[in-house]
Amino acid sequence: MKDLGYPKYVLVYGPYIVREYAPSPMIAYCVGIPVPLGDFPKSYWMARIAGYNDTYIYTHFLCAYRIRKVRIGTAIYQEEVPNIITYGKYVTRIVVPWSLNYTLYNLLFNPLVLINSPQCAGSPMWVFEKGTVLIRSKNAYQITEKLPFYEGHLVQPVPLPSWIKLVYEPYGRDVAGWVLIYEINYTSLMKTLSKSK
Repeated sequence: MKDLGYPKYVLVYGPYIVREYAPSPMIAYCVGIPVPLGDFPKSYWMARIAGYNDTYIYTHFLCAYRIRKVRIGTAIYQEEVPNIITYGKYVTRIVVPWSLNYTLYNLLFNPLVLINSPQCAGSPMWVFEKGTVLIRSKNAYQITEKLPFYEGHLVQPVPLPSWIKLVYEPYGRDVAGWVLIYEINYTSLMKTLSKSK
């Protein structure tokens, strides 16, 4: 950022769709699902250009498959199972972040993105998020860690760092893009960096 003259803003393009999940009349979630466009899938090549090999990328950055252990007789085998969303009649395979400890993924998938989205009318939750989901069953509430229509890798979203602020998100249901703009506070960033040393 120093070489770029300390830019004030960061723009990321992270398209996603929102689907509603309402397990009961009193509980509703708006679920963010990443789509295969924008900076998220491009990050595969960002990582390649940076010198990472494909195996490392798929175990540290992007997760298209999860490993499941299967017992056959006395032996235990490992198999790769894709991340799958079953929504109504549609079954979709998706790629999700392996970790949100990378700045780009944090900017794309932090909780504020859904909270501020005009498409979100309910408790916001990314489809890959580790969180508390309440499901009504026989007049009682069951608690689960993940959404019942998603089978895949789970990630815990993290809040934005104090040195960056979301200042623009597109408005309206039928927007042409999903451009997010963040503002950098260099005073706060320098304080954060000095504390981490």
